[in-house]
Amino acid sequence: MKLSLRFLLFVVSLFTTSVCFSASTLPRHLPADVADTFCDLHVLYNGRICPLHTLAHNFTMKLTGRSSYRGLTAEQVFTGWIFHFTSWRGEKMIRLKGSAAGNLLGIDGSHAALSDFFDGSGEYILRRYIAIDSSSDSLHTTSRIPEADRKCIADAHEKFSIFQMLYAGQLLKIFPLRDNSGIVMWYSPGDNLTIDTDNDKWIFVKKSLDYAHELVATRNYEALSAMLLKIAKFQQSEALDVMPSRFSIEVENFYNRYHSTTLFFIIAMSAGLVFLIITLSFMARDLRQPTYFSRLMLTCGILALTYLTMLFAMRWIIGAHIPLSSGFDTLLFMALLIAIASVALQHRYQPLLPLGLLLCGMVMLAAHISEKNPQISPLMPVLNSPLLSIHVAVIMMSYALFALIMLNSAAALTLHHFTRSCSDWVEKSALAGRIVLYPAVFLLTAGIFIGAVWANVSWGRYWGWDPKEVWALITMLIYATALHSRSLRYFNRPVFFHWFAMLAFLSVLFTYFGVNYFLGGLHSYGAA
Repeated sequence: MKLSLRFLLFVVSLFTTSVCFSASTLPRHLPADVADTFCDLHVLYNGRICPLHTLAHNFTMKLTGRSSYRGLTAEQVFTGWIFHFTSWRGEKMIRLKGSAAGNLLGIDGSHAALSDFFDGSGEYILRRYIAIDSSSDSLHTTSRIPEADRKCIADAHEKFSIFQMLYAGQLLKIFPLRDNSGIVMWYSPGDNLTIDTDNDKWIFVKKSLDYAHELVATRNYEALSAMLLKIAKFQQSEALDVMPSRFSIEVENFYNRYHSTTLFFIIAMSAGLVFLIITLSFMARDLRQPTYFSRLMLTCGILALTYLTMLFAMRWIIGAHIPLSSGFDTLLFMALLIAIASVALQHRYQPLLPLGLLLCGMVMLAAHISEKNPQISPLMPVLNSPLLSIHVAVIMMSYALFALIMLNSAAALTLHHFTRSCSDWVEKSALAGRIVLYPAVFLLTAGIFIGAVWANVSWGRYWGWDPKEVWALITMLIYATALHSRSLRYFNRPVFFHWFAMLAFLSVLFTYFGVNYFLGGLHSYGAA
């Protein structure tokens, strides 16, 4: 008994010591409520006015791959870099892709500190391996670097550039000023103001953050909160008519804090896989699904559909345009379409709902990966067209149907492999796949046609042999072969059709992902 009590006391003291040590080694930061108050201010970021919460979230996600860091919120991380630079510059929080950049910086592991980017003489290390084209402001790695390592180095330089933008004042454009013509311009304290700027406003813009630094240094957080309130009132007085609505701001803050694609794709993939296994086991034994099991699947499908609809609606409200212009947006829309089809048609085809849940989880997993490079920004002028929304929506509908056909065939082949008594169901599933294939190919063809019309409006030509255009055409031709079953009789064989559907989907994956990552082109911004 004494030994157990001593051991328990040892464990408790060890845990307490480790917690205290961990807390004591955290870089200096503002209290969470003060950091939140600072990030309630508005900022001109990526061409639109948004709360600083969004910038803080993107800043932290971009650097670390997470929305928080060592228990600190994104707002605490962002304000920590602003007000306590010295304490943060040695923090190994910059996530590096691959090992190329780390080798050049002379560090082990996958994370670097800002101080690691400089050598002993204070020279920026990666400057030796990159070149910036001043005419286009684009980054190029030098020819001395192997092709496989160039993207890793460019990614590391991009993250370093975020700090340059922050301390050059390019990120903190929080001071709006209205000129004589009534146009509102946003400035950071380091920007040059116009000659006719009112003297009091000039002093306020130039000195407010300096005073905030003094208040943070003395930990006078009450006075700091009052100072931040003055800046907020200044923003309202200068730019009230161009500020986003209160509802839009609340939606954006809610989105930043509570949306979680990670939790969704884990639950959706797990539930879809379990439901699919149970459904196939019932079908293999020629048993009818219990009512409670069908209702449970339907409830999960409706919950997934509700979540995806809310996520899509929030991004629509935040961006003030239909969210179909980025990789995350199109994947989210694809998952939404799959959820709608799965719930609406689940009574016609037993495995459809679990297949839909599983596929929604897979799609949102891909969206989660793309979210590591977050951005909700206004559309480029060439993308600001209703034809784009129609083009992307139609293309994503076809991709969603192709994905359902693929998973349907995967389930059929699995059942065919483990039991030969389900040949009737394998044949029925092949028939279902052929039926869905017709609208899928039609939608892909229509999407290519609409995209050509949009290209003519935007660039003055219908077809330019861009890699995305070419591979969309290749995908359409591949799937179109299965529609000629009278001439190509192999497609009348269920097992052959299922194998075809599995392999043909590789062309969809390469068209959507492979072209963007390996070939680039005009479609590399992420739209379909």
